[in-house]
Amino acid sequence: MATFDGENLIITLDSGITQVDWIDIYSDWKDWMLTSPFNRGYPVAFSTSGGEELSAVLESGAYWFLRNDLGWRMRPPEEHITIWVTGNLIPQDITIDSFLPTIGAYTTQILGLQPITQTALVGSGVTEQDKIDIATAVWADVDAEFLLKVIRNKKALEKNGSVWELIIYDDDDTTPILTKALKDKDVLNIADLETGTLAMELASSV
Repeated sequence: MATFDGENLIITLDSGITQVDWIDIYSDWKDWMLTSPFNRGYPVAFSTSGGEELSAVLESGAYWFLRNDLGWRMRPPEEHITIWVTGNLIPQDITIDSFLPTIGAYTTQILGLQPITQTALVGSGVTEQDKIDIATAVWADVDAEFLLKVIRNKKALEKNGSVWELIIYDDDDTTPILTKALKDKDVLNIADLETGTLAMELASSV
């Protein structure tokens, strides 16, 4: 699923793989560490949280934290590709970019959504009311609400000083909830946009 460059702290997704589960990338990293004591001398690439049993029918969801605060980054393969990912991957430091562009001029997309942060345990004791309670707990979760806002709320490209940024707004269409500086393929700030570039996406009901 992935290769690990400990010297440069880069995780490169494998070529030709269009479906990725973050738990598999985490497992690949553990296998890579076990192959050599030298690999275990590099900073850790991931930390984890969750998976605890909350009740007889409910587990907390598992999260994988990319240790971008220690220098690790991810990079897509050197090809034109769209990769669908599942699982809850979160950068340890949200102010630091977690993904590097391809070295060559390729168009890549990494897409996915996993808002559910609790898991129902399989068994014969789950009643219809249990299912309702589980669904209510999931959609009451702050993470699920935030992810829905990221999908459906107003988005705009705006210039801050000399740098263009992607801004996602809260339900009032004025309060930013997420701001990301735009980067080019060399991980440099984008200072200008060409005429005709999509600059805004209005809020939707989906």
